[in-house]
Amino acid sequence: MFAVVALMLAAVGIYGLLLQMMAQRRKEIGIRMALGARAGQVQGMILRQALTLVGAGLMIGIGAALVGTRALRTLLFGVTDHDAATIVCTVILLLASAAAAGWFPSRWASRMDLVATLRED
Repeated sequence: MFAVVALMLAAVGIYGLLLQMMAQRRKEIGIRMALGARAGQVQGMILRQALTLVGAGLMIGIGAALVGTRALRTLLFGVTDHDAATIVCTVILLLASAAAAGWFPSRWASRMDLVATLRED
């Protein structure tokens, strides 16, 4: 149950961070689209940004997990200190969660009104 709550918290955090970043970069995205960027390109840019952030966090987290399991070896029952299946499943689940959380801000950014975006100051 703790893992599900942690995954949901991570997804909501990624969603909120991307939504805030898109609000700050609204003019830039509007200019890109006015100059000819397609909606798919804008969505791809935002999803790449989300997955880059999550990838950096995963690299740090995997390193910390490998060091931490070595320190907690005596408390782990039935799990080796470098359980590859658990690490791979966790990475896949977090990447899928990040892609799902990044999907909605990317859709919002690709569908915004260009005229209203470029007119606002």
